[in-house]
Amino acid sequence: MMVTMFYALITILTIAAFLIGMLMASLPRSARMMSRAQLIVMLLLTILLIGVLAATYMFHSEPASWAIIIAAFAGNIIGRLRPVNEFIVDHDPWDLFALR
Repeated sequence: MMVTMFYALITILTIAAFLIGMLMASLPRSARMMSRAQLIVMLLLTILLIGVLAATYMFHSEPASWAIIIAAFAGNIIGRLRPVNEFIVDHDPWDLFALR
């Protein structure tokens, strides 16, 4: 039972890291191009990713930490693709990703 919960939690954290990576890639790359709201969102996404990595550190699971890092990089690569990026911009209600 406990092992199943552990794997379920790692799966949820890996999906969260993938989505964080996608959103980080959809923001402008230069801080000069970002508005204040975009800078705050980038800071919050970075803090959230560090929190996810800290959670896997608390589990004492090195494979889980690597899964989080790889998922974040994969999300970053996929988030840079034009169709994915345009989808994120089109479905952004606060125009945080509009300056891309």
